[in-house]
Amino acid sequence: MLNRNYTERRGDTKSFEFEFTNDDGDPVDLTGWTIVFALKENRNDPDSEAVIKKSESDHGGAPDQGTTSIVLSSDDMDIDAGQYHYAFRLWTDDDQVHEFQTGIFTIKEPVVDEI
Repeated sequence: MLNRNYTERRGDTKSFEFEFTNDDGDPVDLTGWTIVFALKENRNDPDSEAVIKKSESDHGGAPDQGTTSIVLSSDDMDIDAGQYHYAFRLWTDDDQVHEFQTGIFTIKEPVVDEI
């Protein structure tokens, strides 16, 4: 599992892109897989209390290419500045669950609020 920290500005759009390959380096077919992102104030908060929760199961319309993304819109990211805990999990088509990336997600106030 990858542990990675992010620092972003409140209200900015953020995109995460992932590529899944097998041991031979070939793309994994993501058909039937779901990727979930959750951002929480406290790591142990229930998912129902997540500040942001997004999922992706279409994978850009090409699940056989092994790539997918989760996009946090400006509205999603319009949250209080501070430090949060996040995680990405995936559910495979045969009901396996894997948390594959976690860390601290810091939101800072933007320098420019409006134009």
